[in-house]
Order: sequence, then C-alpha cells, then structure tokens
Amino acid sequence: MRKEKKTVYIAGKMRGVPYYNFPKFDAASGRLDGLGFNVLSPADMDREVGFDPCKLSEWDKLPDSFDLSAAIERDNAAIDKSDAIYVISDGISTSAGGMAEIERGMKAGKIILFDTMTDEHILRVMGVPETNDCGESDDITPVCRERERLAEALTLAFCAIAIAASVLYAIVRALLK
Repeated sequence: MRKEKKTVYIAGKMRGVPYYNFPKFDAASGRLDGLGFNVLSPADMDREVGFDPCKLSEWDKLPDSFDLSAAIERDNAAIDKSDAIYVISDGISTSAGGMAEIERGMKAGKIILFDTMTDEHILRVMGVPETNDCGESDDITPVCRERERLAEALTLAFCAIAIAASVLYAIVRALLK
C-alpha cells in the first residue's frame, strides 16, 4: 500500500529581493517536486491570482490589485495543511514574513527543512524511505550496496581469470610447438 505524498511549504524572503525571489522559489519547488513531495509555493500561489513580477516592467512594485493581507492569510492556510516547511536560507533572518512562517510552522510541530540539506537528508527527515537499484528501502541499502560491490569485484575477478587463462593457454601452446 502506497503512502500519501507529503506536502512541503516553501518559506523565504520575498520583499526587497529582485523579482520577489520567485526564481529561488521556483528552483526550490522543482527540487522538492523531484523528491516526490506535493509543493506549496507562495510564488505559484501568487501567479494563480495574477501576480508574476517576472512579467512586470517594474517588478518591485506590487500592483494595486494585489491583496497582501489575503496572500498572508492564504500562505498561513498553506502552512497549516503542510507536513513541513522548506526554508530558503538566503536572507531569511531579515524577512519578517519568512520568520513568521517558520515560527507558525514550529508552533504547529511542522518539520523544518533547509535548502542547505542534502536530498538524502531531506528524505530521511521526512520519513520517506530511500529506494535503490535493488528496489529495497533505506534500512537495507547498505546490504544492497555491499552486494553490488561484491558483484563488481566478482566480475573483475572473472575477467582477470579469463585473461590469465588465455595468456596461460597461449604460453602452453607456444611451448608445445
């Protein structure tokens, strides 16, 4: 039985950053999606309501039609339904909004992930079993890796034996002439 995909909300500094940091949010979204998570990105949610600073001539000005209070409310609801918060570290300590999102998540007992973590660490922290070429879960990955190393060593040994046998055959044949 397959478990339901976990949901991760992306938090990071937006205001005061070129293009409201959408490129970094998009990169984070792609990474998390690639790891198999459902992703909730404020950048994507802003695009859904018609705000995309990358398409504006003056990216640093919020259009009059953009409702910041509604965006904050929407983001808080997304945090509440997520399993974890993925933090874009760059500039987060100076972001009142980003810090508030992290605090909200921590108070709700959400897992806090950082963009500086490896994919393997993120998967482990999220409780997602890593699979390998053997199709086995993370708890027996060392056994699988050892089996793969042994198979490679045996293949090399058989190749060496075959070469040695060919050389020996050639020597014996030359001696018998």
